[in-house]
Amino acid sequence: MRKILLILLILPLAGCVSADIIADKSCKSYGAKLGTDIYIQCRMNAEQVRWQRLGVYAAMRRSY
Repeated sequence: MRKILLILLILPLAGCVSADIIADKSCKSYGAKLGTDIYIQCRMNAEQVRWQRLGVYAAMRRSY
């Protein structure tokens, strides 16, 4: 039972980490350098898109 609980607590964190890695690589692929205004704006945009997608997904689940 403890193992299942531990997995359920850790699993959501894996999604956050992978989303951060994807956003970081995406912004760097555009030529943005870590710590610059362009990089920060890129990461903010990526985070906003991620939250919008999560909101749409949640709304779709509620409609069923």
